Amino acid sequence: RVIKIAYLAITRSRDLMECTTASILQSVMAAAELGFELGGAQKFAHPVPFRNKHTGQRECILIVDYKGLIHLMKETSGVLDVEANVVYSNDEFQIQRGTHKTLNHIPVKEGDRGRKIGAYSIAYLEKGEPHFDYMTADEINAIRKRAKAGNTGPWGTDEDDMWRKTVTRRL
Repeated sequence: RVIKIAYLAITRSRDLMECTTASILQSVMAAAELGFELGGAQKFAHPVPFRNKHTGQRECILIVDYKGLIHLMKETSGVLDVEANVVYSNDEFQIQRGTHKTLNHIPVKEGDRGRKIGAYSIAYLEKGEPHFDYMTADEINAIRKRAKAGNTGPWGTDEDDMWRKTVTRRL
């Protein structure tokens, strides 16, 4: 079943069809280890073709999106829920660190939200207080610059999701 679903997902993309067989199998096995199906209904992980700069060959790499990270956190670590959001300059936002950490965010409901200034992720735990992390736009953009596909793929088409993923990974 896993192979059939992965085969259908991969054959829909000419770029993935050009990837090495070994890299495709590694991606399928990595997805299966995490409990994900490539091309399945969940869509928590995605096979992404990259050109290996050392060999010149196309290779398939499994990329887990932020919803997949949240799913894994909830399944394995005593986390009840996870929320990730992008903060814009016109939103009402306050963060306090230290011994009494707080985070308050009221997004603008209508109109221009302004420019992106940061993102946060909150884990609601089975035991204890919620745990959160916040990253500024500069911190997120520094990570984006180091990414293999920092200006293409989801960074170009789904930037808000990539901001959520970046801070959720750090959390």
